[in-house]
Amino acid sequence: MDVHSSNYTLSCYMVENDKCFATVQMEPDYKEILKYLNKVQENIGGPCEFHCGYEAGCLGYTLYHQLVEHGVDCTILAPSTMPTYKKNEIKTDKRDAMKIARCLAFNTYRAGRGQRGYGLLADALNTSLLA
Repeated sequence: MDVHSSNYTLSCYMVENDKCFATVQMEPDYKEILKYLNKVQENIGGPCEFHCGYEAGCLGYTLYHQLVEHGVDCTILAPSTMPTYKKNEIKTDKRDAMKIARCLAFNTYRAGRGQRGYGLLADALNTSLLA
């Protein structure tokens, strides 16, 4: 998932056929992601395993917590471990979502600090300050 405050771009990747598919842009709401996952599963016609992820950034851990609370396996990826673009390759949300999907499929990333036990305290502090 390539996530921004204004929109999310999602893409699925199937190892079996080495292809990204169902790449879409949507409103920035975790409920839309849940609908998307259900629709992809319906279109595939059987059970499938989803592993979602997005690059650490301005959205923090909120989306991560929302998805995990609804039973979605989610990872926040450290941007420094993501593949870089070639000199003449144009960066787009769609390309970012597809690169993230491949990174998740082949485990070619490192989880963000909050995934390893750090950073969650900041989330808890922010929640208590907002309450």
